[in-house]
Amino acid sequence: MLLSVTGCEYQQDGAKRIYTMTNKSVAIEYPAYPKKSQLRFYDSRGYAINKASLKTEMKQAVERHKAKFGVKP
Repeated sequence: MLLSVTGCEYQQDGAKRIYTMTNKSVAIEYPAYPKKSQLRFYDSRGYAINKASLKTEMKQAVERHKAKFGVKP
């Protein structure tokens, strides 16, 4: 099953973006931070995700969403 973004919430005038995924996990993006630390990933219970494969899948879902809706960095 392909993971995708179901919702995106912009906070603090775009300084913080919260992406909700189909599996109820969350990716929080801080565009002003360095590229390596822009995204933080959490599961449906609010625990940080440490597994690299899940992070990669979530990052790809965010990138697809940004490309589809023309979200600028």
